[in-house]
Amino acid sequence: MKKCISMGRSMKSEPKILIIVEGKKTEPAFFQCVGQVFNLDFGIYCLKTNIYSLYKEMKALDFNADIRDVLKEMHPEYSEVLSDRFAYTYLIFDLDPHHPKKNESRSITQIIIENCSRIREMAAYFVDETDPAVGKLYINYPMFESFRACDAPFDPAFRTEYVSLPDIKAFKTYVGSKKMVRRHLKDYTQNDFELLTKMNIFKLGSLFSGEWEPIPYLKYLEYSSAQAILAKQEKSISSAGNIATLNTSLFLLVDYYGNRDGYYDRIINLQQNI
Repeated sequence: MKKCISMGRSMKSEPKILIIVEGKKTEPAFFQCVGQVFNLDFGIYCLKTNIYSLYKEMKALDFNADIRDVLKEMHPEYSEVLSDRFAYTYLIFDLDPHHPKKNESRSITQIIIENCSRIREMAAYFVDETDPAVGKLYINYPMFESFRACDAPFDPAFRTEYVSLPDIKAFKTYVGSKKMVRRHLKDYTQNDFELLTKMNIFKLGSLFSGEWEPIPYLKYLEYSSAQAILAKQEKSISSAGNIATLNTSLFLLVDYYGNRDGYYDRIINLQQNI
């Protein structure tokens, strides 16, 4: 079995980072490129199933377990990489809100409400990227492909990108109509990744304030927790029957660098090359 493990170019001054992802193709390729562009030392673990499988395992243990031990049980072939020492651990998953049980008879709305309650438990537990037994959770709405649901790395039209509950299953097809799909990940530059980050920070701000504008770093910290974002998305689900398209994966960069040497401030003030 081929392992989805990749390492970016390491720098002695940069600690190793464990990235736990859902898929075995798009997500690893994405973070391979991020690691190479930013010279970050990534170890990438592919769960190869959705977040609800991990939830089931954690729930059975009353959320009282080392995430690495749980993952080793699920995929023993990753024991070596999971036994390594990592300074930071990040979990990257899709909301995958329409995930049903077999022979499901409930409505899509009922399914999503129950799944959101599970994500709420996960978001409350996985809050510390510096604790190797825990890690920090990032949820993409409605799924990882939201990073290219736009026509440019910073696309103001992203502000109005929402997906109705019945259309979630067709989201990948919809994303295929966007111009960013034509660009290969290997061609992304640091500026591209940072503009995508900026775009999603602006979208985050619009969820909370309704405005498409920069948000101060302290507001970003307040708004960007998995719990806070989920609460806003649940309100959108109940009031409008839709989900705001949002990719939180690149918030990892902002959370890793913070506003050290003005990194965050530089990101939100970046200008797009025309």
